Amino acid sequence: MELLTSKLIEPDVVELTLEDSNQIGLGWVVGETVEILEDNDLFYLKQGDYFEEVTFQHASLSRALNRNEPQDVIAVICYKTSSAVAIKFMYVRDLCPEKITINLDAASINVIAKAVDGEPNFEEMQLWFEQNFYLDYRQQKAMLCEFSATALGDSYKIISDKYAAGVIKNGKSWFINTLTPLTRTPEKLTVFVGEHELVKYDSSEQINEPVQQLMLEQHTKLHGSYFQLWLKYSETHWLQASRIAKTAGFLAYSDCESISDEKIRYKFILGENPIQNFLNHYKAEQENIGERFNIDNLELQVSIDVPDYLTGEESSLNSSSEKPNKLVLLSKLKFHNGKLEATANKRPPKKGVIYISLNGIKKAQERKMSAFSLLREGNNPLPQIKHIFEGLQPPELRAKRIKALSAKAKARFKGEDPTPLQEKAIKVALNTPDIALIIGPPGTGKTQVISALQQRIAEEGDKFGSPIQHQVLLSSYQHDAVSNVVERSGVFGLPAFKIGGREKDRNSQSGVSKWSQQQVDKLSPVIQDELHKFDEYKSFETINKLILSIRLSNSPAQLKTFLLTLRKKLDEWQIDYGFNIQASALNAIETLTDRFSVLSCFNLSTEDKTTLYPKVRGLRTTQLSFDDDGLMRANSLLTALERLNEVDEVLKYAKELKNLINDKVKPSQYKSIKDSLLEGLKSPYVIANSRQITGKEIDCLEQLQETLEVSLTSNPTLGKLYIRQQYVETLRNQPDLVERSIEQYVTVLGATCQQAASDKMSNLKDVEHSTSINFDSVIIDEAARANPLDLMIPMAMAKTRIVLVGDHKQLPHMLEPQVEKELQDKSELEITDHELLKQSLFERLYHDLKKFEDEGGPKRVVMLDTQFRMHPVLGDFHSKEFYESAGLPPVQPGLKPKDFPLDIPNYKDKLAVWIDVGKKAGKMQTRNGSKYRECEAEIVAQQAAEILNARPDLSVGIITFYAAQRETIQKMMVDKGIMQNNFGEYEPSSGYDLLSNGDERFRVGSVDAFQGKEFDVVLLSTVRSWKRPSKTTIDIVNKQLGFLRIINRINVAMSRQKRLLIVVGDKSLADEELAKSIDFDDGIKQQILPGFNAFYKLCEGEYGSVR
Repeated sequence: MELLTSKLIEPDVVELTLEDSNQIGLGWVVGETVEILEDNDLFYLKQGDYFEEVTFQHASLSRALNRNEPQDVIAVICYKTSSAVAIKFMYVRDLCPEKITINLDAASINVIAKAVDGEPNFEEMQLWFEQNFYLDYRQQKAMLCEFSATALGDSYKIISDKYAAGVIKNGKSWFINTLTPLTRTPEKLTVFVGEHELVKYDSSEQINEPVQQLMLEQHTKLHGSYFQLWLKYSETHWLQASRIAKTAGFLAYSDCESISDEKIRYKFILGENPIQNFLNHYKAEQENIGERFNIDNLELQVSIDVPDYLTGEESSLNSSSEKPNKLVLLSKLKFHNGKLEATANKRPPKKGVIYISLNGIKKAQERKMSAFSLLREGNNPLPQIKHIFEGLQPPELRAKRIKALSAKAKARFKGEDPTPLQEKAIKVALNTPDIALIIGPPGTGKTQVISALQQRIAEEGDKFGSPIQHQVLLSSYQHDAVSNVVERSGVFGLPAFKIGGREKDRNSQSGVSKWSQQQVDKLSPVIQDELHKFDEYKSFETINKLILSIRLSNSPAQLKTFLLTLRKKLDEWQIDYGFNIQASALNAIETLTDRFSVLSCFNLSTEDKTTLYPKVRGLRTTQLSFDDDGLMRANSLLTALERLNEVDEVLKYAKELKNLINDKVKPSQYKSIKDSLLEGLKSPYVIANSRQITGKEIDCLEQLQETLEVSLTSNPTLGKLYIRQQYVETLRNQPDLVERSIEQYVTVLGATCQQAASDKMSNLKDVEHSTSINFDSVIIDEAARANPLDLMIPMAMAKTRIVLVGDHKQLPHMLEPQVEKELQDKSELEITDHELLKQSLFERLYHDLKKFEDEGGPKRVVMLDTQFRMHPVLGDFHSKEFYESAGLPPVQPGLKPKDFPLDIPNYKDKLAVWIDVGKKAGKMQTRNGSKYRECEAEIVAQQAAEILNARPDLSVGIITFYAAQRETIQKMMVDKGIMQNNFGEYEPSSGYDLLSNGDERFRVGSVDAFQGKEFDVVLLSTVRSWKRPSKTTIDIVNKQLGFLRIINRINVAMSRQKRLLIVVGDKSLADEELAKSIDFDDGIKQQILPGFNAFYKLCEGEYGSVR
């Protein structure tokens, strides 16, 4: 540290006179510190081995050295004279002989590197710190420290001549967390003298210490390994799929042909027996593992040769995968008469083999296993995740202190202040040492929290100079969920970019396209209004339109007209606005005009030519004929010519003819004008390549446009506006370029859990293998719905934080029942393991992380507690029935009753309605294994149609628990003109698809299709009924109610509405018996059918109705 020139030093210079002047020539070093000692009112100067008595005149320095004041002194030699040593000095609070050890972790290194514009590596930052903060004192290292009275012993600052380094305590260790320029005179400093150390801190080393590994091993032995359980599950799933493919075998075809112009549809010649054998084997193996045979679920693949996995061992996971862009896949299959008709994603070979495709499941399995391996071995960037997965509190890591909100983050809440727990969720997510869980009950604004969180992550990265490109991953379990969150995401003015998508989504508008259109709609009117205040811009616009017309026209007459007008406008450009145009450019326009003047005829319509031609031919040019009717014909022609006054060439001849008539010239003098008019009315033959301008002439026009642009942009105000206009035009007209550019520069990328490890993501991140894909932050929405193995894929990529957003009280992840069954049949799945498989990873982490908090660990879990979706009365019912009953905090209303007008036609002042459809109205039926009830469907369809037609401003959702009921309702809505069937896909008709603000207006679907959705009115079709048995057992409950009784599904179904929920079904489902919690045969106490009894009681109240 350069103490002598520091602002820390007092301004006074004190000369210390040496008692022995001969000492002055010895080794006193200017710029180095010295000690001034006091003994019996005598003062001594010491530097290294040199020691001498001195005298001086400085009262306050004397008092400090005599300990008459509570302070000490550090001095430095500033110059020497023949008899004295001059010093400058600083007062310090105390001198402490104590060693300080400071840890430099990744965050500390980044803080220093950002402040000093250095490379963020430990060795370089360690050297820089020592050079700037260490002071040689008493032949040891000294550091100047400042302590604040409000720091509570967990922070202090180290001061140098130019910087202040903030130091905080985490556990038993100290870390540098800020580095700022020294802009003030610090408080009294304490000097620590000792062999100070800067130590490199690596969290992975702490986590992998022997004591931690021993604890992990012991915990795994006691509680069973979560990793091993899912490994069994995953391997079984893969082996089942490969067995099915191998058992079915393959179909050889001898020929194929295209049979459709609209789609890539092909017919394959196979033979009747091979097809039947193939389908029989496929069906038998499906039924063997407990799956229902359904040809619609079959995806076939085509290749020239039989793949290895059909002829080798079934565990063929290590065989190479084909690149996705080389696969020929078949869907929408139709077998008949020994032939297969199918839609192909690309042209298949003329001859080859067809078999069940395993490429998709194989690729998915490989991605799972890669992530699985990284997490199991602790080789991911956050190795403590391994401990957390096993339910073990990880070692204490350094706490972060990032504030939750900024002005831009607050703006993500649509102009409102976030709720206290929304703010807390952001703070916890930013400061977590590894994982944060945000529980978002329906309507609690989790999407806004995610949006604000992205903003803060990006701001923090930008603040410290960290790369912000592709640093945040937004993920979820399926494409729709990713699209929903991506559309509401983005930072620094750019949208989030989604990687990958389903085949059927390729023609739909992407998130980038929507963002581009929004930018155009917002910017274009404002820019155009400003630009059109400038006459020179209007002229520029006219010239550009003329040039475009010239380039597109193939009419010589039109070209001549356009070129003449262009020449006129260019003259105005120079004269009126003072812009220069190169003479060569003007000469090129003149040459071009001359060329088309030779080729041109009158620029008249065919109709005008047809009218004019006989009148010109009838013009008399001999005395005999003129005496008959010549003057009449001449005046008739003149009238016709004057009517065409917009064509300059014709008007010229009209004036000439008028002069001839007025001058009463001889008839022979009319011959010249007659010949000229006849020539002009011809449509002369022009060589094809002479009808349009040439490539060289186009280059001249482009150069002219560039010249005009340069002139235009020389005006500072107009130039900026024009550049903004060009930006808007690029957004409007070059979507591919915009998409490629955004893809390269965005901070936030979106992908499903599987697509996060796709080849496209690897290419975008510029890494060779998906295992090298890393993100600073990984945010996973709907995390409770993701299969744990899929969830591990993006989690293994996080370097700083993982934020899981979801709700384990809503829909859980889906397990493959046939996989569970096989594990049980092989006695590889204990009862406890079976329950563990059913528990989502999100819920498991919730319980473990809450336990860690109770044990004194950092805060990692926040539950949002204010809903903004439902009327408060509906919200209160929902909170009590689905959250408070499970021991979770109440979910409060964020809006008032007046925000939810109860003005639905036929349901005025109602928010809860039950339309009873008893057993006598019609029975429940089964189709393809799924339940439906037509009498309910008819009522639902009719009620929905009436609301939709009466109120175009309202959105309506129809929810059912069964696919067959969904299809029955959809068909009825088609009959009413509200939906349409496009190639087997039901979708709302025009006018019923979107509200005026672009939000979805109408949807019919199962519960799974509605998570994350909201509608003004929801109709819930129950299908099932209840008949009280003599004894209630789990078997009877399941037989009568099926999965209608699953509380997660009921939670979602009863929380999509804003103003009105209508249950349509048998009111026997509201039986008091079903509201009881009883002990089933397996000893688990639970409510038989949650939600329905409480809702029925709500319908009987002030705001309800039972019909």
